[in-house]
Amino acid sequence: MGKIARENRSRTPMHVHRTIARLKTDHWPIVCVTLRTGNRTWVSQQEGMIAIAHLLARDYPNAALIVDGFSRLHGQSAMPPAQQEQIIHQELALVQAMRKALGGGLNIQTTIGEPIVHSMVYTQIIDCYLAHHGSLQHKIGWLSNAPGLVHANSLVLSTPQLWEPALQVRPGAPKPLYLPASMVRDSPGATRVANNRWLDDLDNYEMDAATVYGILKQIIEQLRVSRDSSANA
Repeated sequence: MGKIARENRSRTPMHVHRTIARLKTDHWPIVCVTLRTGNRTWVSQQEGMIAIAHLLARDYPNAALIVDGFSRLHGQSAMPPAQQEQIIHQELALVQAMRKALGGGLNIQTTIGEPIVHSMVYTQIIDCYLAHHGSLQHKIGWLSNAPGLVHANSLVLSTPQLWEPALQVRPGAPKPLYLPASMVRDSPGATRVANNRWLDDLDNYEMDAATVYGILKQIIEQLRVSRDSSANA
């Protein structure tokens, strides 16, 4: 993984490195959250993420939020460019809504629509994360040593065989906490995938933002205790 991290850094522009350095110096905790549209996503994620951002800013005035989502891939993609641009546009609109709602009360950075290496470099400075199940979590969890909380629909959350293999990719990496299936309720209307070769686990879902934040805050507080213990050692 060290080789991957070095390669990512070498492909990342200097202005991104400067932004990352300022975040690391000036903010704690640095929390990464993900956005997803179309399917297997939190239906009320705009309102929910705004609520979580407000709570984070209230409890941790020096926090920073990194919003990750659809990345521009290195090389060719099977997804048509127009579809990629549509997803990026939708996700950036959500980020803009978050920034407007917070009114500058929280430093919000985003890697959406940027090359995938940008997301991977940002993972090196985060303290914890809240992510959708799937590749959005993999971008973070496979490279970062940060603890995380993962959400999905009830089928995914109640079927560990769908996600446990992905936790074995990097030996010694911290395993994220998956929400209990009882904390979500599935919602119809997800975009299906034609000729899907895999299990149809694409239902959208709802969950309570305050409850999710409560679990995330427990992770942050554990980090605070560890950080303070190290500082006093």
